[in-house]
Amino acid sequence: MHRSLALTAALIAIASLPAQAVETRTLSGSADATDLVRVSLDAGVGDVEVTGNEGDTVSWEVVLKPRRGGIFASSRRGEEEVRQARLNAEVHRGELRLEIDSPSHDQRFEERWTIHMPARLAFELDFGVGDVRIRNLAGGVDLDAGVGDITLETAGGRVKVEVGVGDVDVRGPVGAYGSAEASAGVGDATVTVRGRSTDRGGFIGGSASWHGDGRDDITLEVGVGDASVVLD
Repeated sequence: MHRSLALTAALIAIASLPAQAVETRTLSGSADATDLVRVSLDAGVGDVEVTGNEGDTVSWEVVLKPRRGGIFASSRRGEEEVRQARLNAEVHRGELRLEIDSPSHDQRFEERWTIHMPARLAFELDFGVGDVRIRNLAGGVDLDAGVGDITLETAGGRVKVEVGVGDVDVRGPVGAYGSAEASAGVGDATVTVRGRSTDRGGFIGGSASWHGDGRDDITLEVGVGDASVVLD
């Protein structure tokens, strides 16, 4: 009994300690987009927000935040990795490649990306865990993510999204697309065009498709979660 009380008191004391400030680090940069056709990002854990505009410059900012490795694990390792991390921005054959270079393969920090880029450029994302928000891109989006929710408001261009676990919501102009397909292994899949929905529900998952007169296509594949396309 006394030992249990002592352990409980120790846990309460730990929980009552004042939270230490977690050191974050912000890295940023920009590049002339005159000769670019694509921007690609390889990210681990965190969030990504991308916005298209009418300019000729790609600008980016990423906030690195240490995270704990477990309930009682210290964030000290994450803080050290944040200090050692480097931002790689390379241009090769019209493609701007962005990536955080870390000394560890098991990163103990989050990456919170904010990217502004010309809407005409294509965007590719290879992402581990987190949420993604993309708006006003017309050059096409190719996205592969492990876990997280995806929201994509497209102005046109080919769209391909593959997600292991999470919900995917894509919206765009109906006149830009010739086909839209959505499928979910476990979850719902719908394609809504001018207010009318199509879906083929299954025992566990579902799929939906539509064909129109536009040039581009939309393909969504979700392992566990809902896949939705809305065209107006």
